[in-house]
Amino acid sequence: MKLIADVEKLTKVFSYIENVLTEEEVVLVPKIKLVAEELFVNVAMHVKDTEDKTVEIELSAVEDEDNTWKLTFIDNGPVYNPLEEAKEPDLDAGVEERVIGGLGVHLIKHMTDRQYYERTPTEKNVLQIFFKK
Repeated sequence: MKLIADVEKLTKVFSYIENVLTEEEVVLVPKIKLVAEELFVNVAMHVKDTEDKTVEIELSAVEDEDNTWKLTFIDNGPVYNPLEEAKEPDLDAGVEERVIGGLGVHLIKHMTDRQYYERTPTEKNVLQIFFKK
């Protein structure tokens, strides 16, 4: 699915996820929706000053890997690899003392099986997140 990266479009992303997953994979819906929300909000924030605010989102079963799903986000924003560039959150700090940022990426890394980032020759950010049932 392609859409403008605007947080007001988040319900469309959720509907897409619910429509792609079958009843057998329903257990993955909450986890994938949480990860998709974090990624979508991050993309919306990073493309807000660019001309092309389109994000492409694809959810698909991984061939040759039983019970594995891949969530892919592709955008035209500036180079940004959240897997490496997001700050590690201080999980020991109190809520008032915590620095904003990094917690969502931390959750993604710990809730999913693997993650890959690539900047393509056509200057697109491609982030792939894998989920096992």
